[in-house]
Amino acid sequence: MKAAAASSDGISISEHFGTTPEFLIIEIDGESGTWSIVERRRNAAVECGASHERAVESLGDCRAVFASKIGPHMRNALERRGIQALEITGPIDAVLEKYVAYLRRKRVIN
Repeated sequence: MKAAAASSDGISISEHFGTTPEFLIIEIDGESGTWSIVERRRNAAVECGASHERAVESLGDCRAVFASKIGPHMRNALERRGIQALEITGPIDAVLEKYVAYLRRKRVIN
């Protein structure tokens, strides 16, 4: 499964959904619970002045988005597409460790 993180440095989740220049796309292995950054995706809403809905569309293959802040309009748009909108800050490693543990408790992954 894929997730996206709003990060300015590739180390910490530190950016607001609507203003982050890019999202790190993270692949989470459902068997092992390991993860890796597989792509950097430009935020279309920031890059070319497109609507924030375009940013949501560009993350359609992700199951979750991590950002320091996600406004209610964007949260609703993400959730309508079945994408969890999670407001959190901190090191990507630590956040993903907790997220993988959550997915295991919910039996989403092994």
